[in-house]
Amino acid sequence: MFLATGCVSQHNVNSSYNQMKPDYIRLDVTMDDYQYLGDVTMEVVYKNYGLWKKIVTINGESYNPRYYTLTAINFPKNISMSTVMRKACYKIVETYPNADYVVPASSRVEYEHMFAARNVKETLTVKVFALKVAQ
Repeated sequence: MFLATGCVSQHNVNSSYNQMKPDYIRLDVTMDDYQYLGDVTMEVVYKNYGLWKKIVTINGESYNPRYYTLTAINFPKNISMSTVMRKACYKIVETYPNADYVVPASSRVEYEHMFAARNVKETLTVKVFALKVAQ
């Protein structure tokens, strides 16, 4: 009985498909058509032991590997986001659930080197927009 309950875990996956690819339809949208909602800053602190990482906190909260939310936001190819940071992106969806357009504004990675490991703190700030509603 103990072995059967030890393997139970829960995780959530959020996906946001906000990148517009005009393959067949031309849509002329300018920044005047968007309403600025605000900025969101996400933060992940983890320890890097060479091949594996141990997450300490996500967005200031202690990380439990059995309960997490994974949010996939499709940024352009030249903007890379670590797998660890994808676990912090739920903050965008929670803060602005009606967001239509997310633009990365800045990112920062801080390293604290230790013997055979290092502490890493990643922050990512994004600007969030929504389409203006025609009245």
